Amino acid sequence: MSSHLKKLAIACALVGLQTDAALFDGCGTPDVEIDVNTNDQITRWVRSQGTETNDCRTALTACTFSRALSLAPSGSLVLVESGPYSITEHIKLDKSLVVRSFGGIATIDAAENDRHVIIKPTVAGPDIKVFFEGIVFLNGNGQALPSLQKGGGSILVDGGACLTLRNCVFRNNHMDPSVTGNLLGGAVHVSNGNSSPLRPGGLDVDHCLFTQNTAQANGGAIGMSSPSLRVVDSTFE
Repeated sequence: MSSHLKKLAIACALVGLQTDAALFDGCGTPDVEIDVNTNDQITRWVRSQGTETNDCRTALTACTFSRALSLAPSGSLVLVESGPYSITEHIKLDKSLVVRSFGGIATIDAAENDRHVIIKPTVAGPDIKVFFEGIVFLNGNGQALPSLQKGGGSILVDGGACLTLRNCVFRNNHMDPSVTGNLLGGAVHVSNGNSSPLRPGGLDVDHCLFTQNTAQANGGAIGMSSPSLRVVDSTFE
């Protein structure tokens, strides 16, 4: 096992998990056609000149990052133009999405205001899978949530959702110092929540970098209280 994966294995073992790929049930990419030339009805666009009033349906009517993810129907491809973007509060996702940068890396800066994303399926809703590719998640600061003791300074996955990260960077993310408790995952926390055994959720990490992320408890980068985890060619600093 490589040195960077050893660090993650220690964090997972502390919550009773393993990094054995055989245990992973396969998040993968959601079932979505990503040919933007033939399937633009479920493509939404994010560009630096995007606004909070555009419909996100074309490159000329692109939106902000938050608006595009909020408006995109389940199964959509969200294309994010390279460049810096800022958010002031976390984005709630209860649907399957593919979020992919184009033209280079897209950086989402939470500026210490909040975490970036909470992924949580509705109780009676379908299973959901969320896929991020080529995104930098910067300066997340996880805030306390009503009746929830959850970590994830950048992304919280709760209630059996499945998250895939490819070619992403998590830099300088943490839980807010005012939040107390056994909070896992300075960057990402994946929790079963109240899901049944049929919806265990999971995390798939492929060619990602985690750097300068911290947690009050275990898993400075990733905290897992879900049994399904796979890490491939990723670095933890």
